[in-house]
Amino acid sequence: MKTLSQLVFGPNRPDQMLMTIGSLPDGWPTQYEHALQVELSDSSCNSWQRSFAQAAHWASMYLPIRLNAAAQLGHPNIDTLKELRRLSSVTERALFADIGRSFLRSVEDALSGGAVCEEPDWQLVYLSLGQGNPVNFVDRGGTLDQWRQSFVAAWDFIGANLRRDDVWPKWSFMAARFASFYWDLWFTQNIQLKDNPSPRADILSRMPVPVQAMFEVIVEQAGSKLNNSGLPVLGAASDNARYSVRRLVEAVLADTRLGPVTPESPEARRGHEDQAF
Repeated sequence: MKTLSQLVFGPNRPDQMLMTIGSLPDGWPTQYEHALQVELSDSSCNSWQRSFAQAAHWASMYLPIRLNAAAQLGHPNIDTLKELRRLSSVTERALFADIGRSFLRSVEDALSGGAVCEEPDWQLVYLSLGQGNPVNFVDRGGTLDQWRQSFVAAWDFIGANLRRDDVWPKWSFMAARFASFYWDLWFTQNIQLKDNPSPRADILSRMPVPVQAMFEVIVEQAGSKLNNSGLPVLGAASDNARYSVRRLVEAVLADTRLGPVTPESPEARRGHEDQAF
């Protein structure tokens, strides 16, 4: 059986067919779902292999972008778009279900803003998935500029670790990608989040209402038109796009060439340059 990384980045990688004929390889969705579930069940409690995390991230967030580009080149395929959105939903639900296995006291403390948030990895969780999320941050009198500064300070440390490590902490990874894609939608579009999202019995029920509402927006908008970022178009453009951290985070999460780096290496210097965005 092929690994998730082999299915997403291997010789028969789906983005090539998406860009040329606007469809996925035969049988690829079934193979992908099977590999996703197998590797999640075999993963450790607190971390994922980098190869798995990047493959799941790429398939869920970037394949819709490739199809969107193919449509602009004259290869529209509504059925493929629906299938990709379904696979994105499957992936997002599976990843969140899996981090629920590692809901430790430190996680609960991080979500609520306890003392553990003094550590950069838990600060990232607090600012993206916890009570320090952008919506709550502003409601409590803070500014989006302050939120971004705090996030970037934590990401400076976390991103450097992810660049060189082959094993990625689940909660740090999920907090980073939630900020990069989910909160990016809130920053770049004028959308109204539900004050009372649907009742949940999963790990998201432990998270603040705005986080649950953003999950619903992303995962349940399967039929929405996609913008150039591969995200659903749910509202007019917002003036808050400058607070997005997507470019900064994706320089690490989407870079499959990562490896051990030294402070003076070109890769390390590039990481510091990316933080300017």
